[in-house]
Amino acid sequence: MLCARLKPDAVALADVLAPTDFVLNSALGHSNGKIYQNLQAAILQGPKVMERPDWWQVVAQASKAKL
Repeated sequence: MLCARLKPDAVALADVLAPTDFVLNSALGHSNGKIYQNLQAAILQGPKVMERPDWWQVVAQASKAKL
């Protein structure tokens, strides 16, 4: 019976109990709804994200060997 009474206000209650974006610190759970933009920004803020990984030569050599 209590659930039925709370159902119309469920979203508002969840918003009240939800932690802020700062506390949550999640690219996917940001309140602005821009999932992909937030994820891309979070990835690009990491160190060395635009550099080749250490193992790239191994993969390049393996793909050449099969050609």
